[in-house]
Amino acid sequence: MSNAIKIRDTVYVKKYPLPEDALLLGMADDDLPMLLGVNSETVKSILVCGENDNDDRIKLLRYVANFISLTNSPIINDFSVLSNGEWTHTKKMNAVFSFDDTASNDLLLYLTGWIHNRKHEKKTFLFIDDLSQLKKLTQESMEYLLRLLRYGATSGVWVIGSMNINDDVPKYIVDAFKTFVYSIGNEQYLMKDWNDDMIRFRITDLE
Repeated sequence: MSNAIKIRDTVYVKKYPLPEDALLLGMADDDLPMLLGVNSETVKSILVCGENDNDDRIKLLRYVANFISLTNSPIINDFSVLSNGEWTHTKKMNAVFSFDDTASNDLLLYLTGWIHNRKHEKKTFLFIDDLSQLKKLTQESMEYLLRLLRYGATSGVWVIGSMNINDDVPKYIVDAFKTFVYSIGNEQYLMKDWNDDMIRFRITDLE
């Protein structure tokens, strides 16, 4: 069974049928949707790096969040946001949690609990907007986050984080991510590690 999403690229709008376990990242150079399988054993978590422009860092996060709110997939279920920035509440968004709020620890504890349960068929997503703010979290919260980065995806929790390329982020956190995207405006470059070949794709509009 497939679900479909409308993608506007330049002046054209086309409806694309997508697999139920596919996460849409944008459009590839061959004008086909750039997809990642949420049941993948290799991708697991995504780190988006931008230059010093905050818009670059966060564009892909907002795009994927918008896709989740629009998709009819029974597998891609919902998402939560950890951010001190402004996020508009949309369908399938649980809540926005501040780095300064103790509720962020409760969120990470709750999501870590998925690891101890059986594999979840439905997937939930945690968007971390600006990893440089992690210094505001407790050591306990950081331990929860590290476990999510290492084991969360196999239990149904995907983490997608963002940072500027020169931000001071603990190396062990950066190294725990499995997939990287370098973001320059609407142009995105995906790689499995920093020495890997880059796959270019672009952010488009969803309807």
